Amino acid sequence: MKSVIKADKEKQISAIDKRLYSSFIEHLGRAVYHGIYEPGHETADDMGFRQDVLKVIREMNIPMVRYPGGNFVSGYHWEDGTGPKEKRPKKMELAWSSVETNEVGIDEFQEWAKRVGTDIMMAVNLGTRGPEEAGNVVEYCNSVTDTYYANMRRANGFEKPFGIHTWCLGNEMDGPWQIGHKTATEYARTACEAAKIMKWIDDSIELVACGSSHQNMPTFGDTTISFVFENNQVSGYYVTTNENKFQLTESDKKLIQTVAPGLKVTLPEHANYSENGIKLYIAK
Repeated sequence: MKSVIKADKEKQISAIDKRLYSSFIEHLGRAVYHGIYEPGHETADDMGFRQDVLKVIREMNIPMVRYPGGNFVSGYHWEDGTGPKEKRPKKMELAWSSVETNEVGIDEFQEWAKRVGTDIMMAVNLGTRGPEEAGNVVEYCNSVTDTYYANMRRANGFEKPFGIHTWCLGNEMDGPWQIGHKTATEYARTACEAAKIMKWIDDSIELVACGSSHQNMPTFGDTTISFVFENNQVSGYYVTTNENKFQLTESDKKLIQTVAPGLKVTLPEHANYSENGIKLYIAK
């Protein structure tokens, strides 16, 4: 059996979202401590960030960095990484069997992101915590109200909000290794309630749900439909399947028609397709 790859440089499928080239920083190994942050290093700046690392990352022109994890986020209390460093608690970190000093938290990371020239995708803990705490961190980062968590940010020296636009709802929640592991139904319920509260606090934010951790997981669906939102409206969707021959089931079509009335549900046979804002990628 022969595989054939045909390339046509003149054929354009769709624009590539620059966020596909994004990256990730987790409190894991040397990624944060002795990685981007090392106060005693000869290149450390006024906040302890290594300028040699910062320079390389800036040159890479990374559009967005996810923080603070990763498995780490499922046991993380974001408040621990705010305020005066001498008052921050050292805690056992169960995801990676280490000690978290909390020298770096969102107070520092939002400044690092500015110096690098990248946006933040902030992940919230839906493992040991839930919707209320997710809403609290949105208030801390983005709110201008005269309320508890917004005032906590001001007391910590940040009068202006951080303005974090993109938020991630948990991490690999279907994985049994995950702190606070959940079934797909349990995760969906928690994520929906977290999303509701977070959007009530700041309706301008963009939310990203986590799917199955790996294609070999029993929770990895044969067909996944991911909707694309622009200005709170569905502008299209991606379809991913591990079937040899792809077709939408009646339940798939009903889902699309419910979430995005008016969008096409009849798909061509081509592996890649884009038309009228509908963007599909079919993976074998």
